Amino acid sequence: MLRQWMVRCQSRPRGVLCFCALLLAVQVGPWWYSSIDSTGYLSLARSMARGGGPTNLGSPLWWYAPGYPALISPLFLLGERPFLAISVCQWLLAVGLMLGVYRWARHIVADAAIWFAALVIINHGFCIHFRRPLSETAFMCFLIWTINALHGLAGEARPARFGLRLSGCTVLLVALCAIRPVGIMLVPAFAVWAWFAVRGRTIGWRRAITASLVVSLAAGAPVAGFVAHERALAAELGGRSYSDEFHDAVRSPLESYSRGAQLCVSDIGRVCIPGLFKSHGMPGNWIDPNMLIHVPFFAVICLGWWRWRRHDNDLYQWYVPFYVLLIAAHAMDTGARLMLPLLPALLICVWFALPPVGERRQAVIAVSLAVQLVVAVSYWLAFDLPRVRRYDQQWPAVEAMARRLAADESPRLGAEVPHEVKLMLELALDRPVQQRR
Repeated sequence: MLRQWMVRCQSRPRGVLCFCALLLAVQVGPWWYSSIDSTGYLSLARSMARGGGPTNLGSPLWWYAPGYPALISPLFLLGERPFLAISVCQWLLAVGLMLGVYRWARHIVADAAIWFAALVIINHGFCIHFRRPLSETAFMCFLIWTINALHGLAGEARPARFGLRLSGCTVLLVALCAIRPVGIMLVPAFAVWAWFAVRGRTIGWRRAITASLVVSLAAGAPVAGFVAHERALAAELGGRSYSDEFHDAVRSPLESYSRGAQLCVSDIGRVCIPGLFKSHGMPGNWIDPNMLIHVPFFAVICLGWWRWRRHDNDLYQWYVPFYVLLIAAHAMDTGARLMLPLLPALLICVWFALPPVGERRQAVIAVSLAVQLVVAVSYWLAFDLPRVRRYDQQWPAVEAMARRLAADESPRLGAEVPHEVKLMLELALDRPVQQRR
């Protein structure tokens, strides 16, 4: 009966897609789900809308790539707190991601593509970050459509159409890397994919070399510009840039990379396994009890990746190892955020790792969908929504406080102030507020 129901849904995917879009739409609201990073993004976007140079809480050192702030900056023309408009923008990006995953997965697992699109959108970790004005949703949306566009280069016979497709890929790559510089890992991934595509005679040598050069330039230009800007300002102002986070002054390179690898293994499990998004251990501790779950699951991912590789040559497939190698060098605990962009590919790896006997795969998908839906909705209704509505009522008091403090440029110190209120005050003042207890 389960298999019959899933087959019916697969034959009419619009119903599943509409349900997922509706599930995301009910989470749209006029509230700010605050976080440290979203404060920086909103500050950058607001400064862009005002017409001056982009600033992060008054500092010309951006720290964050400017792509996502530039995307939402026009919304600040509607008012100082366009949280509803930003939430709608996040919803549109999430729907674009869902449709992109569905189109991509149809070429790999045509009989289950709709369920992979649903699993990405219903995923607990994705829903948490979708509600916040962070770059994950935008990056994932642009990433999947960039991959779809680059896949379209293979098999294109007409030179004019190939050039047109390559131009579209260039625009998407520039936007992708302006949103998150880690998009540059598509450069080595595309080179490997193109090499196998040439061997499989789906693309010619000349086109493969031309496309690889264009991809390198399109991805490298925004990343190089951002890194050079940040490093120059950091040297001038005596601060740190985001690229400095890849250099650990306390630990040796080997110790630092071991810590980063442990975080990547842990975060992959936290992102994929329903209900375990919060199950993290001590960073760098391979003996942590949580690793008894995450290490075997990572072995399953590796097995699935290898089987997927033997089944097909896919650009997303090659993006995964290059992305993980770079993130492991970061060696920072970011709450599994950095692994979210790999979620569609990781789910495909799980699919290929499962035995294709009977209804086992379908049963795993059905159980995962049910658990993810319960966890995501329960966390939102029981924790996230009441908390954000409670703090939203503090805006009049925060803005009144900000008006009294705005005339004084001296540093500000918050004592016994909830973390969310501290972030609200930073956004209202557009400058940092140090918190002490």
